[in-house]
Amino acid sequence: MPCSVQRSFRRMIVTMEPMMRFLFSHAARGLTLLAGTVTMALLLVAVCAAAPKSDADALLSKEQWAKIVKAMDAKGQTRILPFKVADHLGLTRGTETLKVRELAFERDGFQHGIYKTLDPRDDRIVMAFRTPEKRWTAFVTGTGFELVSAIVWNAGETPVPWPNGEALPAFRNELTYWSVIADLL
Repeated sequence: MPCSVQRSFRRMIVTMEPMMRFLFSHAARGLTLLAGTVTMALLLVAVCAAAPKSDADALLSKEQWAKIVKAMDAKGQTRILPFKVADHLGLTRGTETLKVRELAFERDGFQHGIYKTLDPRDDRIVMAFRTPEKRWTAFVTGTGFELVSAIVWNAGETPVPWPNGEALPAFRNELTYWSVIADLL
């Protein structure tokens, strides 16, 4: 190889060396970060799967639910759950209506309502949430507070089913809201 080509080649290698070190160091950091993230995620999944669930870990405890029921009895209203809500949640059939005891709070255009059927043998509970833009969500649960079904709709529109997997974070937020309210009652 001619001497000028060798010098050019060496200069190119010398000038590329810092860039290559930079790229390799960032790639190594990225891989280390990715490996750490995957390890933490797997550890979190293992811990959550192994942890026993108790009433103390519940988002809404039986004691808090008892406070809410007491407040419903003292301050709540008896009403018929709107047909489109009861029907789309699968709570009624045909033209059947569902009488409930309601406890609701509104603040800054947000409304939270919780409804318990009047039939003492029926443990179904409905929770509803409305945004200031009149976007509604409603959930059905029982006194075990596991999500049974969920719907969403805009005011004036027909509710549509909301798959439980997608609705679960909002459902948990609503349970958390009611647990805080229960502690204030």
